[in-house]
Amino acid sequence: MSCKQTTLHRSEILELEMDLTGTCNLRCPLCTRNYAHAGHLLKRNVRSFKEIKEQLDTFTNLEVFYMAGNISEPTLHPEVKEICRYLVDRGVAIELFTNGSTHNPKWWAELGEILSSNDRIYFTICGSTQELHEKYRVGSKLQDILDNHQGFISTNKEGIDHIQHIMFKYNREDYESEAMKSIIARFSKTFNVDTEGQRTFNEYVKSFDKDLIRPEDERKRAIDALFNIKPKPGESSDIEIKCMSLRDRKIYIDQFGQISPCYGHAEYEGPGHFSGEVFDYGEVLSFKFKDCFKCERRIQKLIDVMELDFVC
Repeated sequence: MSCKQTTLHRSEILELEMDLTGTCNLRCPLCTRNYAHAGHLLKRNVRSFKEIKEQLDTFTNLEVFYMAGNISEPTLHPEVKEICRYLVDRGVAIELFTNGSTHNPKWWAELGEILSSNDRIYFTICGSTQELHEKYRVGSKLQDILDNHQGFISTNKEGIDHIQHIMFKYNREDYESEAMKSIIARFSKTFNVDTEGQRTFNEYVKSFDKDLIRPEDERKRAIDALFNIKPKPGESSDIEIKCMSLRDRKIYIDQFGQISPCYGHAEYEGPGHFSGEVFDYGEVLSFKFKDCFKCERRIQKLIDVMELDFVC
């Protein structure tokens, strides 16, 4: 792809992230669902498998499908197993992030029979006890997740199961405990995530213990530094947006089927969706949208230097 390319044809899209329902069974404090700026996304909508398949069929060279659920739990879609079968049959790799708290072990065993060695599934556990785990994963039962995971690996022996652990001030010591090590040993792989930070700069509509559920001090200083120097649209003529959506040929689709360059754009901007056969990144590259600052050349360089895996 030419570095000067400003459009992508549908056939050039390699990766896709999709929200399936717009709803979730948990109430995690730092979830997008708790912030005023994302209110336009919080609408339940469940498209049929047929409709989703027809849309995905138009992306003829798709390689990876992220079933991440930025505002929703993917396994709440009533036909999620049919979606997975379709993707596996197409040879599209699935990256499924789940809170693991839905359904029962039998259901998860059936999902285990569907997913292949090309896929990855991530169960989120944030503490070795129910008290610690539910401090952030509000509404979730640790034992249910462990039972559901056991159901999954009873039929899927591919080693694609990950434990995802989100690190906070309150659970940092617990991560090194024997109890947590025992839980981690149940999984084939680990995937650790540092506390999110960017959304603390936006209007929050619920309350939580900010002394415990906050970025670690070093990470917070790095994020503060980025926000202190972040450019604004129209501020300077030498701003250069190096759009990761364009670079990676990855787009985001919400529960209504609307296509955006990325989830960040959908979360903060709302309008500016893609349609047709050719996706034009002209407005993104001209820095029309304020949240594209994360893809600004200098900001990206600092993110790399500070070793921040992501900002939000």
